[in-house]
Amino acid sequence: MSIEVKAPMAGKFVEFKVKEGDVVQPKQMLAVLEAMKMNVYVYAPREGKVEKLLAKPGDVVDKNTVLLTLA
Repeated sequence: MSIEVKAPMAGKFVEFKVKEGDVVQPKQMLAVLEAMKMNVYVYAPREGKVEKLLAKPGDVVDKNTVLLTLA
């Protein structure tokens, strides 16, 4: 069963810190957003394997936009 990792707030997507196929641990940094001139970090909610990266650098995302999925 996949879990969706979502943007915690609206902002500009900057980069992923992982790639598809990576195995991640809970609280590992997955991605960086920029909101209100600050970096906002997105962390893994649990252990899993990165299935699909869904955002691209420069994308403007809304709160709760799915950034990636974990298996």
